[in-house]
Amino acid sequence: WTRTSLANPNGATEQSFGHATSWDLYNWTQRDTVIPVRPGEWDNLRVWAPHVVEVSGVYYMFYTGVTDQPGTYSFHQRTGLAVSTDLFAWNRVDPPIWDCGDVPWSYCNPLLPAGGNLRDPFVMPDPAQPGRWLMYHTTVPASDPNRYVAGVASTTTGFMDWSDAGPLWVTYHATTGRELCESPHLFEHGWLW
Repeated sequence: WTRTSLANPNGATEQSFGHATSWDLYNWTQRDTVIPVRPGEWDNLRVWAPHVVEVSGVYYMFYTGVTDQPGTYSFHQRTGLAVSTDLFAWNRVDPPIWDCGDVPWSYCNPLLPAGGNLRDPFVMPDPAQPGRWLMYHTTVPASDPNRYVAGVASTTTGFMDWSDAGPLWVTYHATTGRELCESPHLFEHGWLW
């Protein structure tokens, strides 16, 4: 989860990810936070939406980092990656691994407050193609920068090299009746996702 101050519930203090452990999923022990924002770096303003996958004993955390650098970026959201072998010590991989500039159908103007919205990564193995990974994310389409839609990226060469696989228009306002589409997740139920 993202640690947010109750004194400012609108998110201006989303400065790191909370971390707790449990042996029974009932009693929890608070641990040190992980992945704090880094002044002067691409994730200098906020961090959001962590998602962890495990591959052969190595944990990969995908997360949204928000950049605010006057004259260059205004609330620009990108996907970052951190790696751990114990879920306590995390090493960030720089630069960001996914950006609205990588998505040709998204609205991408990093100088505008809503011009770099690409966030909420969810990564999973592709059930139809062994060895391929899918990353679902949220962004705004260039055709309608006031509404959000889920998009998909894929890779077969590791978590640093993603290719756009297009938008999921079923998550768009015309189908859902909602302006926002956030934190897309997939779950298998029977033979369906």
